[in-house]
Amino acid sequence: MLSNFFLWCLFSFQSGPGLVPDSAPSLTPDTLALSMMDSEALYTIAAGVKPVSEGFWRKSFPDSSPVDAEIGPALKELRKLPLGPDFETGILVFKNPTGGTKHATAFVAHKPRLRDLISKHPKIFQGIGVKPWSSAQFVMERIDQAPSSTRWRGFGLVFGYPEYAVEFFVTAGETQEKTGVFVTRSFVHLPTFRMVKGGFVYAVPKGHEETGEDRILREKVSSLLSNYSAKRREFIGEGKQGPVPLLHVVVQEFSGNQVPTPHPGFQAAVPGKGRPCLPGNVQARDFRRRFLFPLRLCR
Repeated sequence: MLSNFFLWCLFSFQSGPGLVPDSAPSLTPDTLALSMMDSEALYTIAAGVKPVSEGFWRKSFPDSSPVDAEIGPALKELRKLPLGPDFETGILVFKNPTGGTKHATAFVAHKPRLRDLISKHPKIFQGIGVKPWSSAQFVMERIDQAPSSTRWRGFGLVFGYPEYAVEFFVTAGETQEKTGVFVTRSFVHLPTFRMVKGGFVYAVPKGHEETGEDRILREKVSSLLSNYSAKRREFIGEGKQGPVPLLHVVVQEFSGNQVPTPHPGFQAAVPGKGRPCLPGNVQARDFRRRFLFPLRLCR
């Protein structure tokens, strides 16, 4: 459900407490891990309910500033997280600057779920050059660069919204672009640890009643959040193990992935092997608001 409008809603909702700030001193594996798990990204790293989640780190910077210098520190810290082979992290720099400012957002992808999704919707993704084996970085960049309807539909699907809701959002966005008339809507809010409303949210037709698809998604999210909240109390707090060990447990126990146990000195470890894939274009802090779903959909 990602139209400019939808994006605006999404990003506005997610700029609440807990988001890792732009300042470099705050960028550590611990701060990124906790921000990730306390947001809707939990539903990506725990069982892949959402193929991709973003927004647990964002940054805006002058269009004239070198992209690598602006996002490199965050990307370096992301590479240290003990997520295992089923996950890919990256930073999307939105294609179009706004008022001379570029915007970037960190994302995490559940690779098997993303592969399955792309295989299920070949007409949508092949049209923008995306294949099931494409990297998540490439997928996100190609969707961001696509025409409006494909962009909204692509982001809606990879972010795990119900297909009926994605189609509603795309149709509403197309109608608004053609006529200038806003299509009224309601919103389904699924809670995250950070916020009850606005963390995982999608637009639905006005007067919408919960469908079986909505119910299944709500129940999955509720169960994951309950389990995470209990586990979080064991790991977060003075004298406790902290966010990175908690992330290891979430990935290993919640999703069934076997990942190496992080070394006690993990936070000081160097990034994994391989040259990071740095995106070529970025857009901004109100990422969802203005870049993923630029139409004014949030009345």
